[in-house]
Amino acid sequence: MLWICKDSSRSLSSMSIEELMRRFLHESFGSKYIYIISPWITPFTLSSRFIHYPYVSSNNVIDVLKALSNSGVGVKVLMRCIDDSMDIQLIRVLTNLVRERQIILNNEVKSFFRDRIDDFLNRANAMIDLARDLKDAVRFDLGADDKLLTWYRLHTKLYINDHSVIMGSANFTRGGILDDGNWECVSHFTKEENTEIYNYALRVAQHYFSISKGFSDCERRVVRIVNEFGGVVNEPIYSIEDLIEYLERVRDSLY
Repeated sequence: MLWICKDSSRSLSSMSIEELMRRFLHESFGSKYIYIISPWITPFTLSSRFIHYPYVSSNNVIDVLKALSNSGVGVKVLMRCIDDSMDIQLIRVLTNLVRERQIILNNEVKSFFRDRIDDFLNRANAMIDLARDLKDAVRFDLGADDKLLTWYRLHTKLYINDHSVIMGSANFTRGGILDDGNWECVSHFTKEENTEIYNYALRVAQHYFSISKGFSDCERRVVRIVNEFGGVVNEPIYSIEDLIEYLERVRDSLY
């Protein structure tokens, strides 16, 4: 078993987490399947071009996942729906600020609100892009029931193919994978090193994916939350794209 950790500036091991993920993605081209399970997933750019002939030559990790799918690998991606990252009270406050234009905010407060909006918009746009690019290969955790707000959600970071497993604290994001991101630790082991634990990890991945939902289910949850919590927005929202456009206007009004 291999352990790799990093701090905010570099890997603390002989191999970086990005190097391990590159190796994992390369070997996945010879696999029947690959599971990418992470609460947050974004289409981040690798530090250098990922080349695997004849399928892909790109810096964008989502291009690698699409190439895996196009080569016949069963790509399965699971992440949280963005309802879990919506700050309802913040959106309500911002909506009221837009309505009451006489309220004057200093630049620091405006910057704080803009950053919070941008963080949510980045997650929302990434989710839409992933669903568009990878289609049914992307699934979403909406919790264990149909309540509008659920607190027990996907937190596992698990990456598995035919040959090996990576698990630990690293989300499938720039901050999780690249050296200049978050402080992370992951472990890596092959199927041959521990078949029992490998098979258990595979069963976990298969179970998580089996209880996940599609993009339309995620979108319905987001729309319900926004429309059913009174005063959150001051216009009807019918899709995630509508919410993105609304929040972009609110953000722009804070300049």
